[in-house]
Amino acid sequence: MTDGGRPDGGINGDADPQLALLQRIEEAGWASGGGFGPNEVNLGFFRQEDRLDVGFVEATERLGILGDDGQVRPGFSVAPDSKTGVTVISYSGPPGEQFDGFVDRLVALGEELEVKQ
Repeated sequence: MTDGGRPDGGINGDADPQLALLQRIEEAGWASGGGFGPNEVNLGFFRQEDRLDVGFVEATERLGILGDDGQVRPGFSVAPDSKTGVTVISYSGPPGEQFDGFVDRLVALGEELEVKQ
């Protein structure tokens, strides 16, 4: 069995790296939705209920997702939820360095917002 016989799909008996990544993001005060495909990640992130939200300008600047033209880079989106007004930050693209760097910045921003809470 390649999953180490664990119900969580652990690799060689270790925790699923995607689950560990989502837990890291959640610990920084973010909720997420979407999923991981074989060669693509499609995830949206928003602040958990009763958490300090982040605005468009701060999100785009802090997450490094603005292009030189001042527009949000391809593969990313930042917009308020139409029902709640909460800022939703999305990534759609391949896993790898770009995604990993984005997650590191997302977690750092979440941790700073938690301190301000």
